[in-house]
Amino acid sequence: MTLDELLNRVKAVTGLTSNRQIAQRLDISPNNLSSWKRGICHPSDDTVMALCNLAGEPPEPWLIALNQWRNTGPTRQVYRNIERALNQRPFPLEAAE
Repeated sequence: MTLDELLNRVKAVTGLTSNRQIAQRLDISPNNLSSWKRGICHPSDDTVMALCNLAGEPPEPWLIALNQWRNTGPTRQVYRNIERALNQRPFPLEAAE
C-alpha cells in the first residue's frame, strides 16, 4: 500500500483529476502533498483518515501503512507484522462496536 495508491483511489471515487484538487479538497497546501509523495514528510493520521473517507476506504489498513512509511528499523517490521496478521483474518473492530 502506497500513498500514490490511496491518492489514485481518491481520484477514481471522487472524479478529481489532480493532486492539486485533492489538496484543495483537504484544505492543505499542494506543496505539502508533493512533499508526502516525495517522502520528505508524511501526512498526519487525520489527513490519512480524510483521504480514506474521500476514497471510501477503511482507514485501519492505511493507518498501519502510514506507520510503516514513517518508521524505520525494527518498528517498521512490527507494523509489517501487524499488517500481515490483519490480512489473515477479518478486522476485529466491527465485532467490538
